[in-house]
Amino acid sequence: SNEYNTSTLSNNWVVLDLGCGSGLVGRVFADLCRRPCEAVEILIADMIDLWRQIGALERSNEELRVFLKDDNNDDEVDAIQQIIVENEAVLDKKHCNLKELRAKH
Repeated sequence: SNEYNTSTLSNNWVVLDLGCGSGLVGRVFADLCRRPCEAVEILIADMIDLWRQIGALERSNEELRVFLKDDNNDDEVDAIQQIIVENEAVLDKKHCNLKELRAKH
């Protein structure tokens, strides 16, 4: 039979995620084992993490732009401009992720 016996499931289960830090296991089991208040706490923690990542990327891009103003080495300019463009794409994605998290909150 392909049916699962769920009669032994209860609210007393504890899931311990010892993964690589991506949170994938926790997200897969989230609906089965989190109480609403725990879900909100985790959502807020995810939002804080995204804010930190966004801040770090924005600071990095600002430092690169300052470096470009001060340095006239043409070989480095193209590479640095490409890094800024790539960072901007990542920033856009992270801002979208943050917007999605805010919508869940």
